[in-house]
Amino acid sequence: GTEDGLFSPQKSVSKEQFAKMLCLSFSLKTPKTSVTTFLDVSPDRWSHPYIEATSEYFLSNSDFGVNEFRPDSEITRTDVACTISKILGLKADNRKAIDEKYTDCSFIDDTEAYYLAAAEKAEIIKGKQRISSTAAKQTEEYKIWNADLLAEYANKVEELKSRLTEEYQQAKQK
Repeated sequence: GTEDGLFSPQKSVSKEQFAKMLCLSFSLKTPKTSVTTFLDVSPDRWSHPYIEATSEYFLSNSDFGVNEFRPDSEITRTDVACTISKILGLKADNRKAIDEKYTDCSFIDDTEAYYLAAAEKAEIIKGKQRISSTAAKQTEEYKIWNADLLAEYANKVEELKSRLTEEYQQAKQK
């Protein structure tokens, strides 16, 4: 829930809220300490104990050398899948499973891909398949739209070329 006692199903979840959910879901012990792992999480922040208890599971921090948690930022699907994979100790040999199955993984780095592949293998995540009749139809529609656009562009180039040739000939005669 939220501070006002509502569930707020349409509201995004922040990283600090997700850290608390993880602690409660996995019965993680929250430390009573003023030590802080991240520069942007002060010991007096409400979420400090939850963030400290889950800090080793968030890839976006410990594995990329960033010493910030960014507690107010929205949690991404990648963060959720990687964090849960890491907590559960899931393993994958490589990123091949996600690269073959999902259309939008080329920008994901290898560390994240490893945990995403493990989450996919465990069926924690499911995504849009690379090949589907809908995707094929959309691809065909896109090709037609793109071909029409290119044809229109080619016509404009020909018109411009013709006009410039005419203007050149007229200027040459003067």
